[in-house]
Amino acid sequence: MTLPHTDTRVFYSYEIKIRGETVGTLQEFSPSARKTVERVREISFAQGTRVKEIVPGVVDFTVTVSKLMLYKKKLTEVLGGKEIHSIEDIVEPFEIYEYCHKPGGETEVVVYHGCQIESYDYTVSVRETLITERATIQVAYVTKGV
Repeated sequence: MTLPHTDTRVFYSYEIKIRGETVGTLQEFSPSARKTVERVREISFAQGTRVKEIVPGVVDFTVTVSKLMLYKKKLTEVLGGKEIHSIEDIVEPFEIYEYCHKPGGETEVVVYHGCQIESYDYTVSVRETLITERATIQVAYVTKGV
């Protein structure tokens, strides 16, 4: 595929792989990071409520995905690597590879390690023809790939 020569990234420059397979019919891929911080205060009339320091805590990484449900392979099967009936059956951690292909031929890779599925859902509705599956995945740590 030819990419436009722009500074702005486009969705079709991305490729997401789990267990070595490109995730087909993927509609959304949303990684997030949250870091806890604690405010240090002291009991002091002179200082009042002023914060003395903000201490950084640990980072928690999460990936949320949604994909169109297929008859042949559901999202839970992609995440679990085999046919499963419940997220309870997914016990082996997995990696997610995020590829961003750039117009100059470079590829940026981010790897999400030690992934475990936290939640999974889908809705069948008369208001929408297509059925979208959603999953929230907890991530142990993130690295820049090669």
